[in-house]
Amino acid sequence: MSWARVQPTSGGLGASSNTGTSLSQSFPSAVAVGDLVVVTVVAWCNYAGGDTIAVSDGHNSYNSTTPKLYNYNSTKYYISQIFWSVVTTGGTLNITVSTTGSTAANTNISFGIAEYSFLSGAIVTAESSNASSGTASLVTSGNLAFTPGDLLVAVMSNSFNQTVTAGANFTLGYVQHNASGLPSGDEYWLSATGSPLAATFTVTSSNSWACSAVAFLAQPAFAPWIFCSDDC
Repeated sequence: MSWARVQPTSGGLGASSNTGTSLSQSFPSAVAVGDLVVVTVVAWCNYAGGDTIAVSDGHNSYNSTTPKLYNYNSTKYYISQIFWSVVTTGGTLNITVSTTGSTAANTNISFGIAEYSFLSGAIVTAESSNASSGTASLVTSGNLAFTPGDLLVAVMSNSFNQTVTAGANFTLGYVQHNASGLPSGDEYWLSATGSPLAATFTVTSSNSWACSAVAFLAQPAFAPWIFCSDDC
């Protein structure tokens, strides 16, 4: 039993904008009921305490990590946050990320989307999450406690336009270097081993960043036990 990345199967899928408080991206193919949709979001804003981020597809409800803030200076905040939904209404889903707080002119949004499935069918839960911020060329979420075989997903924001490299055993997904020079990136590990460990990225040189990560646990959905006498 293992995880599979349904779409995109390689590379990344997402959207980025230098202005505006709402941004959308559709999956190219229908999303299956029971699959896990993960939305990795970063935002840059000038709203004290950081903007509030929301994710919607018009059909399914989304859970999220606690937003991780980095106060770059007195007027600029970086935010990293991960949203997810175990899909109950499938089909062609259009994911919309919106923010409240800053004006449109002072808000940048970048996010990636991906659909995952657990090949044998399962009940999917977020087993743990962690987040961190700092100033260095090594970006880290902080350690995640997880069960071997979990799906790990992480996202980071950085203060300057640099090359983003995935951490050991992770695969780089959606990476955006937008016009304002504020990059973001996400990564995933389909069947993680060892525990605990941190999701990491490497950027070209030491700069400020915020990073969030989630470990998703898939447990087989067993049929109920049936008890009967010797005569059944």
